[in-house]
Parts: sequence; C-alpha cells; structure tokens
Amino acid sequence: MEFPADLIPGRFVERPNRFLTVVDCGRRRVQAHLPNTGRLREILVPGRTVYLTPAHNPNRKTRFSLILADLDHGLVCLDSGVPPIVAAQHFSSGDFIAFADYDTVRREVGRFGSRYDLVLTGRELPELIIEVKGVTLVRGGRALFPDAPTERGRRQIEGLIEARKKGLRTAVVFMIMRSDANLFQPNTEGDPLFSHGLKRAREMGVEVYALSCHVTTRGVRMDRPIEVVL
Repeated sequence: MEFPADLIPGRFVERPNRFLTVVDCGRRRVQAHLPNTGRLREILVPGRTVYLTPAHNPNRKTRFSLILADLDHGLVCLDSGVPPIVAAQHFSSGDFIAFADYDTVRREVGRFGSRYDLVLTGRELPELIIEVKGVTLVRGGRALFPDAPTERGRRQIEGLIEARKKGLRTAVVFMIMRSDANLFQPNTEGDPLFSHGLKRAREMGVEVYALSCHVTTRGVRMDRPIEVVL
C-alpha cells in the first residue's frame, strides 16, 4: 500500500482527545485527526517526529491526519485503516501460504453478529472469515495487542468461534505496523478478557497468525510472519 506523496513532517505536541492531536509543523501549529483509538502512550510523546497527510475533504473539521510516527529505529503506522488493506493485497496475491488456495477476497463482511475485515472464498473450499488487527505496541521485541481494552475485539473473537463451530474456517491476523518485533503475544495485562478469549479461540480451531510489516514514508508492505505465543 502506498501513501500520498505529500506527507508533512512535524513534531507531536499533545493529544487533547482520542481522535485529535496537535502537531508543530515548522512555524505553524496544526490540529490533526488520529485514525486510531489505541492509547499509544509509548509512541505519541512530545517532540516525537510524526507525519501528516492532508485531508482532501473540504467538509472535514481537521485539515490533516496523523498516520506515521518515527521511533528513531524505524517508523510505525498509526492509521488503523491500513492493516486490512495491506492484508487484502497480500492474501489476494497468493503469497501467504496458509491462504494460497483462496482466489477471492471481500472486504467488510457481516457475519455472526459482527463485521469482519476479510472473507476469502475459493472453489470447493469453506468460506474463510478473517479479522485483521493492527498492532503498534512493541516491548522488548514482543508485539502486544491490545494496548487498551477492546470489547469489540472480544465480541469478534466469540463470533469467529461460533463460525468455526458451524464448519467455517476462521482466523485472526495480527498485522504489526512496524518491523522491530520478533514474536506476538496477547497483552494479558492490558486486556485479560481478550487474551483469554484469543487462547480459547485457538483451542477451538480459530487460526492465529502474526505478520510484521515494513513501513516507510512511501507506504507499507508485508515483511515476514513472526511467532505467536499464547
């Protein structure tokens, strides 16, 4: 996935609320939408270099969106809309061996009381329902999700379990939106209920994968699978 060519660098100042940030861009201070509901406390610290993309919708309240942060050793993508797009592109190419037999990818499909990011279909194959989760929190090489309690995530996990009981193939794919993680673990401290649900889901046959991404100011691409430890 490619970013627009007109990204604007700046310095993070503050986050007045969950979806609003203040950024210094040279001689001007601007407000930017943050397309991410996570806490991001270890990433959005004052003085951090961030990158904004201009909003081309004249009806928006903010003229910019904050999509990248520079961690000195690499970039992290904060736009929660990016992981499903990158996953769909990667899976539709057939490069991910676990899903290689599927040839059709659909986005945002309602199933079992929730809306899931991807549904894959293939000739004479059971429908494959996939929920994609973007991961931004990494500590000591461990990618952790979530960084804040997620009731919606817990409901989606339960829905995948129900789908699995009915004979469908289901999976959760954790897309690490940075390249410095060596393994993935659920954030038991941050959301013990989600962590327990994920472990139960895998025991019930829901597949769990984690994929690291390479992030630059030009875009995001899949890097490599990493180990999942539940």
